[in-house]
Amino acid sequence: MAQAFAIQYMIPDVAQYPHLRFDGDNVSDWIEQVDRIFERARLSDAQKIAEIQYWTKDRTHQKRVEYAIDQLDSWSTAVTALKSTFVIGDTRQLRSAHQRLKDLENQPPLSNPSKIYTYCLDHEILVSETKGTTRVPSDLDCTRGLFERIHSHSLEDIISKADMTYEEIFKMEYSQAQKLVRGWAKTKVDLENHNKRAKRYFPSDQGKKGQEESQPDVTALTERLRALEIRLNQVGPSDRRHQMEDIRTAYRPQQLWGCQPLVQQVVHQAQGNTVRTQDSPRQDTSRQEQLYDYETRQHRP
Repeated sequence: MAQAFAIQYMIPDVAQYPHLRFDGDNVSDWIEQVDRIFERARLSDAQKIAEIQYWTKDRTHQKRVEYAIDQLDSWSTAVTALKSTFVIGDTRQLRSAHQRLKDLENQPPLSNPSKIYTYCLDHEILVSETKGTTRVPSDLDCTRGLFERIHSHSLEDIISKADMTYEEIFKMEYSQAQKLVRGWAKTKVDLENHNKRAKRYFPSDQGKKGQEESQPDVTALTERLRALEIRLNQVGPSDRRHQMEDIRTAYRPQQLWGCQPLVQQVVHQAQGNTVRTQDSPRQDTSRQEQLYDYETRQHRP
């Protein structure tokens, strides 16, 4: 029983697997085969991490593997770190990255500036991951793929801002296309944030609407004042003072900004007429002592 226990946990001898010595290429295939051997030997995560560096072809690759998994205690985390470190020479990873790039480009068009900016970042990462594969997209293919995901309205605005034609932007270098689109998207996002802040500090025009609603009806006010002026001209001189007092107390409209109230103008005009009537040398003084009949609208003794 003790002998079986020792065999179960025996460390595999790397010398028996010369074809599995890692040289920097196809890291996914290498890890998959070595991990299968480790699983048959029932090694723990700590043992796998300690042994994997010795399954390399030379001292240089051993140091790179050791550095990639240094201070890691999980085998799955170590596998991810190794694949990320040696991604350039891994055909499987690069092929899948190329497929992910195509999947990203074939999704529905984007018009939101914030989403377009994020799309540019993701597109650039996937393009960098495809380097070294047998299906490396050309620089123009990357530029075309970047622009094809952008909605026509947004693309038209980008072309207008760049002062270029449709054919010219599709012939740009990929790095310049990235710079153009991301600069446009960032400007749009900054403007949207500025508008949101402006609305927060200057809420709306509700105050103006309230002021407009509180303004008097100028047309109706003018008609009413004309009627009052006619009545002033029809009454006797001695009764005008009482009539003007009634006007002041009965109706006081809101004074318009920068204007003298129309009632006040009419009152001043009526007062001027009264003064001129009283001071005129042509006026009959005996008539001022007579009473005024409102029904007949005539003076009587």
